[in-house]
Amino acid sequence: MEPGFSGAAVWDDALDGVAGMVVAAEAQTGARAAFIIPTDVLVAAWPFLGEQTIGRCPYRGLFAFREEDASLFFGRDTVVQTLVDAVRANPFVGLLGASGSGKSSVVFAGMVPRLRAEGNWVIASFRPGAHPYRRWRQGSCLSSRAA
Repeated sequence: MEPGFSGAAVWDDALDGVAGMVVAAEAQTGARAAFIIPTDVLVAAWPFLGEQTIGRCPYRGLFAFREEDASLFFGRDTVVQTLVDAVRANPFVGLLGASGSGKSSVVFAGMVPRLRAEGNWVIASFRPGAHPYRRWRQGSCLSSRAA
């Protein structure tokens, strides 16, 4: 940390944006130290900075949307409603599609939040792996409708 850099922005390549501000703290002994104030702390202290920030990017690249991304997931309402209706009517529903077509996103960011909002479903994620029967027998698969 060189003199004059206090107040400079700290860039995060993974976020492709500013992660905070550098603050230099000089000790009495002559040793130099610096720390970062994260952007959320800066915005909380000076709300007008929030007007300058860019919101969270809704695109997850090649990653599936998750349940916590439901507010960012849109455009598949018909497919989601078809799945919700099918799950209400049938004890087992299969969802087939090409790799990368959005199956996981439709289930986890579309169907699951809708069913969870109804309040009468127990929802668990089950990935069978190489030995699906063994995993099921060990109690890993708990998805069911509550009575």
